[in-house]
Amino acid sequence: MSTTTSATTPLLNPPTDQRPFSQRGQFTPADDNYTYSKAFIVLDLIWKTMIVSVAIVVVVMSKHVTTKVPLRVWVTGYAALRLLHMIYVCIDYWRWREATKALLLPLHDSRIYRHTVLDRVTNCLYLVKSVLNVIWWIIGACWMFYGGKMLAHDAPKLFWFTAIFMALDLLPALMFACIQCIVLQDLSETRIKHVATSEDAVKSV
Repeated sequence: MSTTTSATTPLLNPPTDQRPFSQRGQFTPADDNYTYSKAFIVLDLIWKTMIVSVAIVVVVMSKHVTTKVPLRVWVTGYAALRLLHMIYVCIDYWRWREATKALLLPLHDSRIYRHTVLDRVTNCLYLVKSVLNVIWWIIGACWMFYGGKMLAHDAPKLFWFTAIFMALDLLPALMFACIQCIVLQDLSETRIKHVATSEDAVKSV
């Protein structure tokens, strides 16, 4: 009996270095995350490509327009930030695929280090992208406010396209905030119902 037990124990409890990441809790599968689906990635890239194309057309068409503030520079920077976002999406999708593959890799596998590097790169790129987006949006808002009606009169197309681009950046943030409020409200209502049910159960006892 002791021989059989000792022979089967290694199979039931493999060494820590040999177990895959999914058994050690280092990574969590993200297969149910719709933001990493190919359809979502393709749609995001197509949408950003359309925005960049429109921004380039606006800059080219307004090359002879003289404005009080350099809105053409802002639109050019806006297009560059959209390209940076596309690069980030591609790298982040690659990182997610590597993380999914790493779920079944042993600890000493060299590909684990590659995933760690990709994770750091994507985190750094996301931080840089987010900070630049906020700063550039604030600069655009200041220029639009400073130009005022004169800017809308001298370069109406450039003015309104800049306003549209700024609104496209602001709209997702507002939608996210609304969704978060709805989710928090549902959670609070569920908690209240749970507390009320618990109190009724205690009273019945």
